[in-house]
Amino acid sequence: MATEIELKLTIAPEDVGKIAKSALLAAATRSKPTTRTVYSVYYDTPERDIAHARHGAAPAQGGGHWVQTLKTVGTRQAGLHEREEFEAPAAAQLLNFVPLPRRPPPSCSPTRHCVRACTRCSSPNSKRTTRLIEIHPGELAELCVDRGTITSGSRQEVICRDRAGTETG
Repeated sequence: MATEIELKLTIAPEDVGKIAKSALLAAATRSKPTTRTVYSVYYDTPERDIAHARHGAAPAQGGGHWVQTLKTVGTRQAGLHEREEFEAPAAAQLLNFVPLPRRPPPSCSPTRHCVRACTRCSSPNSKRTTRLIEIHPGELAELCVDRGTITSGSRQEVICRDRAGTETG
């Protein structure tokens, strides 16, 4: 289990290049930017039980392997999200709560019925450019810029977001 602290910002696709060329970002960057394709599949019940409990459940592919993640409710203040996150290896796009921790917080205990009832509800597909930045002397955060699409049923929207976050645990 890890605690994720994340700030999500939406940016216009035409402004992504401005971020990459920013002198402030260049001064704070502590790693070479890397870009990879990230494909996720979010699941929920037809009644949206997981979303109503303010959780997220998704296997995601990155770096040639699949990892499933269950994100808990956490807290959100002024756009800053902090929540517990449980991860386990996944077999392709299949959701399987069994390898996740046996004792997650009470607020995220999916029942067997809930897992059997889950169906695919959305699929983000993006190019993620990641770099480490120094946010305070000696403190690093990961800065990610995602560009792509999210598909839900027959609907598709462009996504372009900037995410800075740290993980502990």
